[in-house]
Formats: sequence, structure tokens, C-alpha cells
Amino acid sequence: MRGIAAKHDNIFIARFGGDEFIILSKGEQYTNDICAEFKNALTRFNTGHQKPWELSVSLGTAPYKTEYRDFEEWFTQADNEMYKAKKKKNRRRPNA
Repeated sequence: MRGIAAKHDNIFIARFGGDEFIILSKGEQYTNDICAEFKNALTRFNTGHQKPWELSVSLGTAPYKTEYRDFEEWFTQADNEMYKAKKKKNRRRPNA
């Protein structure tokens, strides 16, 4: 993540929990590009490090909307999107 963040001016990354991070960026397309870049980096890592396991990620994004009352509401939307992505990913796995 540091490598990706270092290449971009309009990005802020912070650890939010044990394995959760918040990424703030400017613009929805920019956010989607960063997510794709992160997934590609994980694919390269998994391909280059032949391990009996592989790293994976579930990403949830939520563009800022003025209708959100506060940060928590905005964060909850992104968290819900992350869990949707996780469920979708797990349905594709044979032993999930």
C-alpha cells in the first residue's frame, strides 16, 4: 500500500483496525483506479511468491455524498460494499 500511496498525490491511507484500512482519495474514478492497482499488486505478489496460500482483498468504496450526516454513515456505506465484495469473492471459491 505504501508503494501505491507514494505514487499518488491525492491519497490518504490509514489503518482502521487489525486488517482494515481506510483510503481517502479524490474522485470516484481515481478511487477505482487505485483499487485496481492494489488488486494488480496482490496478483503480482501471489504469482511471484509461490506459497501454499495467497493474499486476497475485499474492497468496498463509497463516494462522498452531501446526504451523509457524518463520517460514520459514510464509513458504514463503504463497509457494506466491502462485505458485498467479500461475499461475491467467497461464492467464486470452491472451498469458501
